[in-house]
Amino acid sequence: MTQVTKRIQSHFEGLNADLRALEELAAQRRSDYHTISRKYDLSKLDPEAFDRFMAKPYLLRPMRGDRWELVLPRFVDFKAGWPVRVEGEYTVYAINRMIDLITPLPDWLRAEINIEPPEFSAHIEGDWLVVDKGKPNEVWASLGGGKRFSKREGKRLKMPETQRLQVIRDLLRKGVLPYRPQPIPDELRRDPADYTTIQLREEQARDFAIWLQYSAVSAFATGGGGKTFFGIYAGASVKGYKAVVVPRRAIAQQWEARIKLLAPKMAHEWDFLTYQAMHKRIPNKEYGLVIYDEIQHMPANMGIKASQMRTATRIGLSATPWREDGNEDIIPALCGLPVGVDWPSGEPADTKVWIVDGQKEKLDMVEQLVSDPTPGKTMIFVYRLEVGHAIAKRLGVPFVHGATAKQYKVIQDSDTFVISKVGDAGVSINATRVIEVDWLGGRAEIGQRALRTQHADERGEFHILMTRGEYNDSSKRLSALDALSFDVHVMGA
Repeated sequence: MTQVTKRIQSHFEGLNADLRALEELAAQRRSDYHTISRKYDLSKLDPEAFDRFMAKPYLLRPMRGDRWELVLPRFVDFKAGWPVRVEGEYTVYAINRMIDLITPLPDWLRAEINIEPPEFSAHIEGDWLVVDKGKPNEVWASLGGGKRFSKREGKRLKMPETQRLQVIRDLLRKGVLPYRPQPIPDELRRDPADYTTIQLREEQARDFAIWLQYSAVSAFATGGGGKTFFGIYAGASVKGYKAVVVPRRAIAQQWEARIKLLAPKMAHEWDFLTYQAMHKRIPNKEYGLVIYDEIQHMPANMGIKASQMRTATRIGLSATPWREDGNEDIIPALCGLPVGVDWPSGEPADTKVWIVDGQKEKLDMVEQLVSDPTPGKTMIFVYRLEVGHAIAKRLGVPFVHGATAKQYKVIQDSDTFVISKVGDAGVSINATRVIEVDWLGGRAEIGQRALRTQHADERGEFHILMTRGEYNDSSKRLSALDALSFDVHVMGA
């Protein structure tokens, strides 16, 4: 290449750079123009209309199936129902009768959407549904008649074992809580102080007393609320075998380790099962207590099988009780009276969403984030195995996934590690930094990952790495963080 050619090429490269700079400047000027124009157009306020908006700064939209959506500006400090998505600066909540049972709506909102009290009331006594108020023949018909019941004797409707769970779900959807006190028999109880050193907090002790009276509760408490301790304490309070059913082996290993540490005298009494294993075989065993942990992960078609476990008492545990399939009612239907919503937990983590150009920039950002010291452990979440292996190799740290032996031990022995969906729920460690690089699911998944920080000894940090395309397509996942009161900051948008 001659010197003349080099000068010409350099000249054109300079011109191209200048053109790119001009294009960027023009794009910025257009953006500034649109921003100023929008602000000008929207600054023309109708004072009377503004006053009416501030008197009622929300929108209620009726949906199918006796459901509503409540749309609220994010600057309004009020929550009702389950958060389902974020639309710009608005949060959208789902409301129905069953949700009202778990997290009661204020009277004014219940009246506005015309949620009337149920036309009847009923309670469960073994295999019978007993109608307390209303006409038994109408209750029979409204719940499916002969499809759900085998016979009727006055106010008592007999439920086949295979229909019991569905009857309870139908009742919950109608706003009927079918639970009545069924105290744990004295001959099954024992002094928990003889088996564990756990001391319950005030709210936990109150709900433990409810469990003693009802024999079955669904404990909805956020991460760090002490759900595992509550379950172990309950197990120490009853005689006989106990079982914990979980979605992941790592969670089962954690339960086993904690029981050996906090209640070693009864460690031999516990079985540890997964929901997947329950598909193949229901244990032929009589239990004093069965705990369904992270029950929002239980497959809906597992409900009937799970309900057929022979147990004197039940406890369901969940920090994020919403389900992507809309089957939230299966949790209290299987596990009993809702409790735990007011248990105190850790302070929400500092949360940042990092918008990056692509996967390479994600890896660079992960390396940058982990270079800063943190007092606890660092968990790096992925969904795809190839992404997990790439991060682990680059950082020189372990990758914990489904095929990893002794998952919980690897987690305990490592300050920084990459982890797949096996860590999405139930893993309670001192994780002061959580980084999400890769995902599959929606609100429940990101909610569980955020809640790993709630088990830390100090306030944690939660980082979510997204490309711009991922942010545009999946930002509705972030509504789960609003529900958990995490203050989310978007960086680089």
